[in-house]
Amino acid sequence: MHQIIAERMVMNGFTHEDAGGWQCIRFELPDDIKAIVEYHHRPLLATEYKEEVYIMSVADAISNIYYENLLAINTKNMLNEKVIDELGLTKEDLQEIISVLPAKVEEANKQLNFKF
Repeated sequence: MHQIIAERMVMNGFTHEDAGGWQCIRFELPDDIKAIVEYHHRPLLATEYKEEVYIMSVADAISNIYYENLLAINTKNMLNEKVIDELGLTKEDLQEIISVLPAKVEEANKQLNFKF
């Protein structure tokens, strides 16, 4: 089951997007950040800052697919084809991003000194 569906079932329709949007208001974050947080799983519903929302949506989906593969699970998380088209991304672009992601995650781990 996709994470958003599970959240809605368990939290009576509420999701982490809703919680994040509330936090953005609470901490008076800029509108572009609020839009990205609120619509990264529903990018086609965004009315403002669409390109930024689309970029985060694709990044989030690629990240989810990456971690699902590491955990040997498959929730059939897919990239939104309309969003990919709107951004002008090709399959080759996506493959390049996917191929460099593990090295970038490792680089971030070293820079941030995460302990696992």
